[in-house]
Amino acid sequence: MSAAALGLPMLVTATAGVAAVLSSRLSERLRIPAPAFFLFAAAAAAGVWPRLGGLSFAALEDIVSVALAVILFDGGMRVGWRRLRTVAGPTLWIGVPGTLVTAGGVAAVAHLVLGLDWRSALLFVWVPHLWANWGIVSINFIQHDGCDEAHPVNHSRTFIGPLINWLTFNNGYHTIHHMEPGLHWSLLPAEHEKRVKPGLHPGLEQPSMPAYLFPTFVWPARRLRYDGMPYVLPPLEPDRDWVKPEDGVPEGAEPA
Repeated sequence: MSAAALGLPMLVTATAGVAAVLSSRLSERLRIPAPAFFLFAAAAAAGVWPRLGGLSFAALEDIVSVALAVILFDGGMRVGWRRLRTVAGPTLWIGVPGTLVTAGGVAAVAHLVLGLDWRSALLFVWVPHLWANWGIVSINFIQHDGCDEAHPVNHSRTFIGPLINWLTFNNGYHTIHHMEPGLHWSLLPAEHEKRVKPGLHPGLEQPSMPAYLFPTFVWPARRLRYDGMPYVLPPLEPDRDWVKPEDGVPEGAEPA
């Protein structure tokens, strides 16, 4: 093998290594996952050298899937083993097989009771069930993260954008939804203006969900309280029973 043939792969490998180290340090300052820099660089390179953009759609899917996996892994590595160890068990059981078993059970009922074949049950019941589970957990996190759960109105984040409220029957008006869950969705905007907004912190009325998500999770990716202060995780507490033995005991009676 000639020196030129051997030197080119070594140069490419060394350049990639240096870029990885520099992007890691830059990502710590900008709070952007380091693998994201390589995605941006690849997109820019494809614009400069069109031949690099001649990949098939299947190849692009594979590249994006691997990049997202690396980005998620990179974020997971920053959690720290000490914090991960306390939640690893419940997360692995409830978050993965527990969800799959629940969704699979719903699909099985759809097959047996509604007469759907197993393919239709998976496509129209199981997959939407998983999507809905992810959606409800995600949107509830967004609407409550960094809020003051003990405050009369600052316990939830309200999104007043027309698109999110059209898609969710005004569920973006989340504070008034919690104050009166049975209130008809068409009345939520007016009741928000009347009962919530006068005492609501300005940071908890967001005009757009995408406009809130980008600075919170993409750049500069700072997790803040509703009042702009850094969010500090409270210390972990021991698990508590969802239902106490004395719950449901008539007043004046002794627990069994």
